[in-house]
Amino acid sequence: MGKIIRWLIKLFFFWLLVFACNRILFFRVNHIQVAQLSFRELLLSFRYALPLDISTACYSMVVPFLLMLIAYMTGKRIWEQASLIVILLILFVHGSIAYGEAAVYTEWQSKLNYEALSHFSHPSEVFHTASWQLTFLFFGCTILLDILYAWIYIRYVHIRALPFSTSKAYRTGTGLLALLIVGFLLLTGIRGGWKRFPISESISYFSTRSILNDAAVNPTWNLIRNLLSHYSHERYNPYTYFPDVEAHRIVDSLYNFPKDTTAFVLTTSRPNIVLIILESFTADGVNPVITPVLDSMIHEGIYFDSLYASGHVSDQGIPAILSAFPATSGVSVCDDPQMTVRLPAINEDLQRMGYHTGFLYGGQLDFGNIRAYAFNKQFDRVADGHDLPASLPRGALGIPDGITAKILLHQLQQTDTPFFYCWYTLSSHIPYDIPAPDTLQVSPYQIPFINSMHYTDAAIGALLHEARHQPWFKHTLWVLVADHSHESQYLRALEEKLRHRIPFILAGDVIKPQWRGTVVHKISSQLDVAATLLAQLHIPTQKRYPWSKNILNPYAPAFADYNFFTGTGFVTPQGYVALLNNNPRYRLAEISDSSLIPAYIRICHAFQQVAYDDFLKLKP
Repeated sequence: MGKIIRWLIKLFFFWLLVFACNRILFFRVNHIQVAQLSFRELLLSFRYALPLDISTACYSMVVPFLLMLIAYMTGKRIWEQASLIVILLILFVHGSIAYGEAAVYTEWQSKLNYEALSHFSHPSEVFHTASWQLTFLFFGCTILLDILYAWIYIRYVHIRALPFSTSKAYRTGTGLLALLIVGFLLLTGIRGGWKRFPISESISYFSTRSILNDAAVNPTWNLIRNLLSHYSHERYNPYTYFPDVEAHRIVDSLYNFPKDTTAFVLTTSRPNIVLIILESFTADGVNPVITPVLDSMIHEGIYFDSLYASGHVSDQGIPAILSAFPATSGVSVCDDPQMTVRLPAINEDLQRMGYHTGFLYGGQLDFGNIRAYAFNKQFDRVADGHDLPASLPRGALGIPDGITAKILLHQLQQTDTPFFYCWYTLSSHIPYDIPAPDTLQVSPYQIPFINSMHYTDAAIGALLHEARHQPWFKHTLWVLVADHSHESQYLRALEEKLRHRIPFILAGDVIKPQWRGTVVHKISSQLDVAATLLAQLHIPTQKRYPWSKNILNPYAPAFADYNFFTGTGFVTPQGYVALLNNNPRYRLAEISDSSLIPAYIRICHAFQQVAYDDFLKLKP
């Protein structure tokens, strides 16, 4: 058994060596794109590649280990040979994917994915369009390097002969023990540890240079995930209710209003902006008892009390806020980092106007691939719990908001003006392990969540108190909006409209005095944050953000679409309709005029169809 353990250790480092060498080849093939990068940046790509490389290595060891274990326990050497054959096949797969990706990247600047592989259904097309250099690169590397790696493995790693000198009973017992221990270690490596969220490709994102992130994401891990995503989400639109022309006609009619104008509510068109994305905050919790700080900001700012979340999870909500991209049930645009590259973003528009930008989170941005989204959207500075001192107190998900608020203030003090900074809060996410007792008992429901909202509210209050002493405070707009809603002190059905209502607040000394204390009751969507905010800065949005409408435009219609785990809803001042995707006969409707229900259902279906079409168009 000791020989197998030594073999496993050598095999693990062998895979890491193969992945590192293939990464060097990737940089060499794409040398033009990395010519301007420093050696340190290239090295960082290898460092951030380790988690996914380790996960891929552990995946690659499972079957060979089981075969070698069977050989040891049964005493039959044929299983040793089977293990060797499997490793050589896996080696060929890893090499083919890596060398194919290196070649594809020179043309498409994209990692190998389903679309690229689909071209191989027409081999003549591939060979007619590929240059001879790329053809030689792929086949030459596949043959020569795989032979080299195979020789290294056979010469230095593979077990030549397992000892069978002990009894079969002894080998069976130690084999089963090894299966438990090694199996646990391999599963740990595959999952990326035992944190709440399993590993994703986001963990390898660290730079605003796409090629560095792409190089850091293990090619095999990425391709398999891409294929699984393709087949689970499908390449066709599951929400096809109308001919495309009809669906677009219905949706376009919602955004066809007579005049693009706005009420200007700020004293300046170039304020500093701090966007606080409130994790899971529901509008039900915004009141003097649960969130006294937010309540005071409402009295000093502008509160949009009828805003609805587009989606139901963070990786839908954050693109809805920053990119005005609509959510659809079952998928997220963040699922594939290559898709988010093509989205617009508020910070990108502001950067073109000289703004300095940043994104801060106290936990793991890897879940939902939000790290990849933040880097793809070119924030000047992206920091999460991985980048913050290990000595800071942490809960199950990361650093509590009270501490992160202080870090935010420190980062703002170091940032040149004008700035646009996002703070994505954490403490109001399950398990709500805040460093404070559950003192609020406003309802028998959701007590830990309500207290976590209260804690985050206090953290925001402390941040504002300290920020008032900063020279930039009087020129700063504070924008608070939730990423999605949550159950509250009120029992509501998941599909009910008020279950999806979230807070949206504009506050700060830059709010014109006559607008302070205003509550806007207009039905609106989380998607409308982008157009509403950018209109105050005189930035046009209709072309870049077609799903976003300016709430402060009196001519813009009042409506919102929302999505939840199993369905969708549509809200207007006349009422709302909610539908379930898996039950066409179900509907929840509260409308003043019941004759409008069929029209609302048509709008729900058209919204889903067109939004999913836009989702599919982003796929690389």
